[in-house]
Amino acid sequence: MVLQIWVFACGRGPKVPMPARLADEWGPSEVDDMMVERLGAVFMPHGLGHFLGIDTHDLGGYLKGAKRPLESGLSALRTSRELQEGMVITVEPGCYFIDALLNPAMQSSNTSKFLNCEEIVRFKGFGGVRIESDVV
Repeated sequence: MVLQIWVFACGRGPKVPMPARLADEWGPSEVDDMMVERLGAVFMPHGLGHFLGIDTHDLGGYLKGAKRPLESGLSALRTSRELQEGMVITVEPGCYFIDALLNPAMQSSNTSKFLNCEEIVRFKGFGGVRIESDVV
């Protein structure tokens, strides 16, 4: 169950805050279309977190034979294994303004229709922010 929640949060998590903030501008079908285009990965290209242990980025996220997700935004996921009692994992949502990701998204007709490019340009020099919480 925890594994399913983790993978869901990594793959669908960016959808959760969207309807509340954008309800006046976009309906649920538009948000679903954004998810199909993996638009969240443009702003959060990293995985949602990683194991903590003796090393900062502790190994063990993928057991032998486990398949890594390949989709944009999920390929950086550091684990898809079932979490066990006593494991420590970080939860690190973030928002970044990276030209190498933003420029193609702003130029694509599939994704640019969801973006306010004028507003995004204002934040391009900002870089980004990530919030880290550690969970036992």
